[in-house]
Amino acid sequence: MGRLLHFAWHWLRILYEGTVWEVTSVTNADCVVYDEHTGVVNMQGHAPQTALAHVHGNDLTLKQAVLKLGFVTEAEFDKIVDPKKMAAPYVAHGERRQAETAMDIEAAKAHSNVAVLSTLSGGFLDAFTYLGHGKVFANSMTGNIVLLAVNLAAGDWHQAARHVSPLVGFACGILAARLLQLMSPRWVRQPAIAALIVEIVFLTAAALKGLPEFWLIPGISFVATLQTMFFMRSGTVTYTSVMTTGNLRRCVQLLFESTIPRRDSAGLRDAAVLGAISLSFALGAMFGGLATRHLHDTALCVPAAFLSVALLDICRRVFTNRSAEV
Repeated sequence: MGRLLHFAWHWLRILYEGTVWEVTSVTNADCVVYDEHTGVVNMQGHAPQTALAHVHGNDLTLKQAVLKLGFVTEAEFDKIVDPKKMAAPYVAHGERRQAETAMDIEAAKAHSNVAVLSTLSGGFLDAFTYLGHGKVFANSMTGNIVLLAVNLAAGDWHQAARHVSPLVGFACGILAARLLQLMSPRWVRQPAIAALIVEIVFLTAAALKGLPEFWLIPGISFVATLQTMFFMRSGTVTYTSVMTTGNLRRCVQLLFESTIPRRDSAGLRDAAVLGAISLSFALGAMFGGLATRHLHDTALCVPAAFLSVALLDICRRVFTNRSAEV
């Protein structure tokens, strides 16, 4: 059985690479062994009179080859080999496992719990920087650009300069997200999880150690942009966790589309999800306003806690799914 499966995998890899092997009769050989590391079939035992010769243009099928070698009977072959499972290219077990884990993470981070928690964090950070650091927005680049233009028009160069650093952090965050995507999966297997961990670590460090405003504001914009680049879907709807205009627009749009001229339950569910996400942003901003007044920079522990719970929820769902499959 083992020899048949090894030979089958070897045959499929040969077909996938575009070469064909002719299997001739084997005599005076005790067994055939497939080397998984080199991809070579070795004839073990006494010196064989013939071996596996590399040729082109041979129409020998896997079934014909195995029967010719005498490993199994035709009935045994038909019972063991399922052509439907052999239609896809060869994928190593480790690569398949990695792909399955990636899909589990994508499904877990699209859960509504993660969307609500990340949006709470987004609203909190905007209120934190606006109230505690010179009326600058951490996430809303529209607000920063408007205030930048207004201050330039008023000749307030110092206040206008405050709105430049979050724009720089925003651009660097998009660049970093792109680099993480390019590094996946060779160097960074799960870029979304890596981005979330970076944000949690940065916010926690800023809360406990404190950072100069020169680094704090663009740093918050940087990690918040990483977050929104990798967390943008909840179920079947897309959202943004660092601003609310698009979420509100889509929520109201779905509400009307799902009630006029007829009721659409699926559309109403999506509208409810976006409504909850929009409400979460408002609640996060409210928490951010209260905490910033009393705790100042230490208040950043709160959004770090929100995101830590989101990370734990993702890990719990992935591990639960993995356990269920086993």
